Amino acid sequence: MEYNTQNNNLNLARKWRPSNFNELIGQDIPVKMLLNSLYLEKLFPVYLFAGQRGCGKTSTARIFGAAINCKNIENFKQNPKDHHIPCLNCDSCKAMQYGAHPDFIEIDAASHTGVENVRQILENCAYMPILGRKKIYLIDEAHMLSKAAFNALLKILEEPPVSALFILATTEIQKFPTTVLSRCFQTIFKSINNLDLKKHLLNICNQENIDIEENALDIIIQETQGSVRDAINMLERVRFSDKKITLDVILKQLGKISESEIINLWQAIADQDKKNIFNILNSNIFENINPETLWDSLVQVLQTLLWIKYEASQLPAYFNDLDAFKSIAVKLSLSKLNYFFKIFWEQEEIFRRTSNKKIFIETLIINLASPEQISKLQNSSLDEQAGKITQKNTVKNAQDITITTVKTNNNNNNNNNNNNNWQNFVSKINTINNPFLTSVINSAEFIKFNENTKNVELALENNNMFTQSTINDTRDVWEKMLTETFLGAKNFDFVEKSVSHINKHKENTQEDIVKNAANSTPNNALSTSSVTKQAQTQNITLANKENWPTANLIQSVFPGKIKLDNNINNK
Repeated sequence: MEYNTQNNNLNLARKWRPSNFNELIGQDIPVKMLLNSLYLEKLFPVYLFAGQRGCGKTSTARIFGAAINCKNIENFKQNPKDHHIPCLNCDSCKAMQYGAHPDFIEIDAASHTGVENVRQILENCAYMPILGRKKIYLIDEAHMLSKAAFNALLKILEEPPVSALFILATTEIQKFPTTVLSRCFQTIFKSINNLDLKKHLLNICNQENIDIEENALDIIIQETQGSVRDAINMLERVRFSDKKITLDVILKQLGKISESEIINLWQAIADQDKKNIFNILNSNIFENINPETLWDSLVQVLQTLLWIKYEASQLPAYFNDLDAFKSIAVKLSLSKLNYFFKIFWEQEEIFRRTSNKKIFIETLIINLASPEQISKLQNSSLDEQAGKITQKNTVKNAQDITITTVKTNNNNNNNNNNNNNWQNFVSKINTINNPFLTSVINSAEFIKFNENTKNVELALENNNMFTQSTINDTRDVWEKMLTETFLGAKNFDFVEKSVSHINKHKENTQEDIVKNAANSTPNNALSTSSVTKQAQTQNITLANKENWPTANLIQSVFPGKIKLDNNINNK
């Protein structure tokens, strides 16, 4: 069988695609597992290769498929050190090498998502292989299959024909149904570390006569985040830009900012030098920078400064000037750096959506260099909460006071009971063997048990998605305890700890207002006035009409009692 062996016209990513296990980089554990299964001849009917883009999943699947059908496999099982598979010399390996193997069927699930495509696979896998030992089906981007397609696959994945083997490759394993995951031999591919990727790219540059500086290569590695394919494609992008690829050349090609320029900007922010900030942002270098690229660079610097604050021995891969960053870190406190991070995370969504990103990021940077603005931002939420506390409701009458006081007393009784219930719940949690959950619950502050929602309100020490997710993931551990302790309790509601203190202060303040109002001057004044009035008047009898002629006349017209006011001397 003759194949077209010309590959000079291939792009670098295809030309340098691995063809055997030895050429795979950075995936030692998956390679070892697959080689051992071939050596022991213990093949699983369904393999699932999961990992980020460009980490070698599809290449490994092709190599594994070639090894299974390689004619040299018997020699490999007898002496694996001297014989390698795939051998790349037999008819089966050559057919695989040039994409013409009749028993290796590669399917792109992104364009074959329906159940009809799966049914076609089910029909074809019943046929015997033509050239190799097994018919191998590689379903790439398998998470794109529809729910109906996954359901149609279930039976064949559990009990495939002896002559068939399935390999599923995906970048999003979380989208797989658990019924499919339970039927697969899962192999996780990690992103390629910077050192291995750099060695691989240097080898390609040497073989392809690409003249590139190492620090320029570091920028490519930083941008591609462990993806070999992305790194090779980016290298090919810049190879034609200049005879020698320098750091400046690649920064211009990628629209990136040099380390020295971003350091100058952060020095101005740390010095609160607004004039210098405006000059830097309006310079020719920053005028041509994509605002999103500038945003990412600012966040990367924040990460670097935090590393320095925590005394990390080296900088992240994308920066080298340790002394310059140390001089910036000295001027910024740890709390300020953390607050800068908070500002970036809170404003990121707005930044991505705004139409004029340049003005937005310019304003944000000026605010970072303005201590008065930072102080306002830090205190705005607390001021808003504290302002609500100072609003006091006027007590209108004694009846309202009495009703409010009774409710407060009832609430106090309920709060005491619920506080005891919470302590009992914490005691139960301390008996389980889950250190992280125990730590979170013990550091949490009980706020109240909401009778309407049947939820327990908590203020967490670190109220973030990770902590909340940890509590929710261990629901089967604490749910029964919570229901038994707080009758009918269903779940937790989480609030910020600072807000919880304000709310408690607010409740206490309102309670004090009610108590003070119940004993306030209006009631006392009313009582004093009544007593005084009673002391200054007395009932009189009108039997002697001669002494009280006018009073008798009045009583004959207006029946009732007449009292004598001692302050009036005339009778």
